[in-house]
Amino acid sequence: MQEWIEQSYTISVFGISFGPLLREIYSSGVFLSMGFLSLFTTLNPLGATAFFISHPDIANSKMYRKQTAKKTSIAIFIVLMSFAIGGQLVFRLMGITTSSFQLAGGVFVFLVALDMLRGANVRAKTLPEEREVAMEKDDISIIPLAIPLLAGPGSITVVVLTMSKAQGWYQSISVLLLVASVSYVTYLVLMFSGLFLKMMGESGIRVMNRVMGLFVGAIAVEMIVASVSSIARAMGA
Repeated sequence: MQEWIEQSYTISVFGISFGPLLREIYSSGVFLSMGFLSLFTTLNPLGATAFFISHPDIANSKMYRKQTAKKTSIAIFIVLMSFAIGGQLVFRLMGITTSSFQLAGGVFVFLVALDMLRGANVRAKTLPEEREVAMEKDDISIIPLAIPLLAGPGSITVVVLTMSKAQGWYQSISVLLLVASVSYVTYLVLMFSGLFLKMMGESGIRVMNRVMGLFVGAIAVEMIVASVSSIARAMGA
């Protein structure tokens, strides 16, 4: 596969080489696909479906379920978009290097992965008192559903680091579109959460949660290795 890709870079038409363009398209495609998978698995809207549908008003009213899912996805979009745009500015103001943040973020994301593997994802992100209050609240779309259950420190870390890796304005804009697409997919997952639960059952959701935990763990290890390598190169320079 890699050999075929390398050969495609040598394609030329009428003496015009399309190698640089194809290389850029390929690298941007890999960047976006990895960014989407990283953010979606860390956000893990499937893991929140049981909590979402357990609210009496959401379970009994399709209209209320749609409104809550919409407000939640908008809140996720605003939070992640804010950190995607302003994350690097915060780094500069606080004197934090991207490698240091990546190391700290990788450790935290790994802890999130461990919670997902233990099936404690929802419980770990919300206190017992918060869950009790949530069941009594009329509106759980912002707190605790959007923040911190979905748009928590793990997903914020992934967004900030993905933006820091963007090369050129087109990839930066692509990250913003990526945030919008993940927010919309989250809306769809929450909107059809009842269907997901019927098809997969709570046990199936828990299995899927653990599978996503494996992916999130792999992402966290990659973040830690990359940051340690970067720090080691900087110290050796």
